[in-house]
Amino acid sequence: MMDFNRKEAADDMANIDNKNFDMEQEWLKEMIEKDFERFTLPESLKSENLMHLLDEVDAEAEEKVTPIAAAPKRGKVIWLKFASAAACLAVVAFGWSAFGDNLVHSDMKIAKAQAPMAAPAAAAPVASSAAMAEEASAIVNDTEAAEAGKEPTETEMAMTTASTAAYEEFYADIEYPEQPSAKDYNEIFEIVEKYTQPVKKYNPVAGGGMIMMTSPSAVRNESVMEDVVAAAPMLANTATSGGRADVYQTNTQVQGVDESDIVKTDGRYIYHYRFDTESGGAQIAIFGARNLQLLSSIELPDYSNAEMYVSGDRLVIVQQVNSELSKKLSEREQLQKPMSEYVIKESDDNVIVPDYIGSNYTERYTEAVVYNISDHKAPKEISRYRQSGDYVSSRLLNGKLYLISNKYANGGGDAMPIIRYIPSAGANDSIMPLAAENILLPPYIENSSYAVVTTMDISDGKADTKAVLGMINEIMMSKRSLFLAATVYWENRNYRERSTGISRFDVTDEGLKYLSSGKVEGYIDDQFSLDEHNGMLRVATTSYNSDGKTVNNLFVLDEKLKVIGSVTGLAEDERIYSVRFMGDTAYVVTFKETDPLFVIDLSDPKKPVVKGELKIPGFSEYLHPIDSNTLIGLGKNTYVNQHGGVVEDGLKLSLFDVSDPTDPKESSSYLIGNVGSHSEALDNHKAFMYYPKKNMIGFPATIYTSYGASIDRPWSGESRLSFGGYLVAEIKNDKFNVIGTISDNGKEGQNGFMRNDFGESIERGIYIGNTLYTFAQNKIMAFSFDNFEQIGEFRY
Repeated sequence: MMDFNRKEAADDMANIDNKNFDMEQEWLKEMIEKDFERFTLPESLKSENLMHLLDEVDAEAEEKVTPIAAAPKRGKVIWLKFASAAACLAVVAFGWSAFGDNLVHSDMKIAKAQAPMAAPAAAAPVASSAAMAEEASAIVNDTEAAEAGKEPTETEMAMTTASTAAYEEFYADIEYPEQPSAKDYNEIFEIVEKYTQPVKKYNPVAGGGMIMMTSPSAVRNESVMEDVVAAAPMLANTATSGGRADVYQTNTQVQGVDESDIVKTDGRYIYHYRFDTESGGAQIAIFGARNLQLLSSIELPDYSNAEMYVSGDRLVIVQQVNSELSKKLSEREQLQKPMSEYVIKESDDNVIVPDYIGSNYTERYTEAVVYNISDHKAPKEISRYRQSGDYVSSRLLNGKLYLISNKYANGGGDAMPIIRYIPSAGANDSIMPLAAENILLPPYIENSSYAVVTTMDISDGKADTKAVLGMINEIMMSKRSLFLAATVYWENRNYRERSTGISRFDVTDEGLKYLSSGKVEGYIDDQFSLDEHNGMLRVATTSYNSDGKTVNNLFVLDEKLKVIGSVTGLAEDERIYSVRFMGDTAYVVTFKETDPLFVIDLSDPKKPVVKGELKIPGFSEYLHPIDSNTLIGLGKNTYVNQHGGVVEDGLKLSLFDVSDPTDPKESSSYLIGNVGSHSEALDNHKAFMYYPKKNMIGFPATIYTSYGASIDRPWSGESRLSFGGYLVAEIKNDKFNVIGTISDNGKEGQNGFMRNDFGESIERGIYIGNTLYTFAQNKIMAFSFDNFEQIGEFRY
């Protein structure tokens, strides 16, 4: 550690250098402004877009030290920044194109060349002319200009349906039904009370042969809906979702509809949500991407499981409110008043409210918090909104957050507090019961749970909340519609007798507008089982036939949510493991002993046709399109054990050639590890990274290896944990090649690693240019894509 005298001398030298640098900085600004008048430049290199670099140089000199490399003296750092800025002018004068794509984060490489990796506390920022020039190129600062000149990739063109003429025509001619708002609290109270003792009888559905439960809602609806369902849109976000192709964006289902995650980047800054195992709280750390310089952090001492969005100068946190605060919010007087004060009674009987009513009932709450991050060193909270229920999911579209939670309603009589019956919401601590007109009662209601949906403008925090009485398990969202999907049990919660019910809402400038509701037989696997295309909805389900065996189905519905086509009864005695829709084609993976990949042609929505089928060992739990003819499958390999049962045996990467829909092929496969191996990407698509520009994929993995097993008896070995970390594979010549194995402890993965610290476990990987970043709860590491050599690290 530097002693006091050495530190004082260093500070004096830095002050002298800073004074000289201030004058030199102003001179360089003038020179750049004059010289730029003589050149015709790209928008991103014009003076108004480049001058911010010089403005930031002095500010960066005061920031915290970086963990990228051992630091040269402070005066040298500032001179390097000055020289780097000057190099920007030279770049323009002598040709921008000579620098090429490999300059991304070259400051990291230069810093590493100057000194070996050092402890975080001993590091300081180092910049290079290439890095400064790269910042000026708008790879990280001028995304609008970059997007304007970006050609769509083949995958984007193949996946995008929101811009088709049929899709636009559908929404242009849309007619909204009368909104099914509750007339008053009486109507809601009666329905919730009836659901505590549901009346169950069967009603054959005309034409479809499906049996559904007639709910108490049938009293207000003379007939049960036909065999219909609203499905949800999905488009692979395999490129940028509105940014440069070499800057990572969260792997979302629908292009342009963002999903929350624990890591976000705009190419210039990195945002990392982490749980601090030492403090027991959480934080969001904001870094400069160029050198992993910690700029600020948002402390979240009371939360342990949040996600976030970043859009422009707004950062949004979505999270479950902790139990202590939920209890405090629930104790508000307006929420604890008995329901009898809100319902209209037919008699004048006095209601005696027991003393204990309300004292022990605590609602659960979900909240969204919006921060202004225009100054990345000082984020400021600008709004906070809370609503009833457990957090289900959320989306961000066109500057508006859609926050969805699930509130359970409980009966018990009108002496019970209103908080048991009616969802509540409000800014900060101003939580109030929703008005009856903001509670929607769709044509069918399966139970007394609410989907609570808030639309919030993140620019000013204004919010509107509606609740849909029924049930919510999953959501899907396109650029025009929000879908709330739920599993519906027919009788006595028999798991064999299930259907999928969905309510659909149009996303308008005025807020959400109810469109329709419906059902199809069977249950969905996950959000990828639903898709919207040209105004029509498709949904893939697994159901049970009359023999009690599983079968699989795909339904197509028109704009009025009536079934116009279907394929049913596929792969008896198997269930759906993954689905992906690409335009007029659906890819459905089922499994029991082998992995059938069905290719279903939907070009004639009234007559869906199974065009091809492929059976291979194992199964894919996640499908990712990389172009119109190729799919990546990530799942598990399988083998048949000595007892004839099917056993999972390690991870499996599959490359599917679907150029001929009648003859799909597995071009290649890659097996990783043995029984016990797992990846979060199997269950969470946001943990899967695809880098189109480099044709690489990445995902976290825990790998077990079987030792001592014979080839013909794979079950005979001993399975041991051999690796924990992040894997990167290149797709080349129709084959996978694992080119990067990044161990949780930062050392070479091939040497093996026994995981013993949860905070070391890598959860995400992202890319910016030629740099790969990996994220664990206690550290971030940076690697070059050239050789996967570590070039940076930050430890919390």
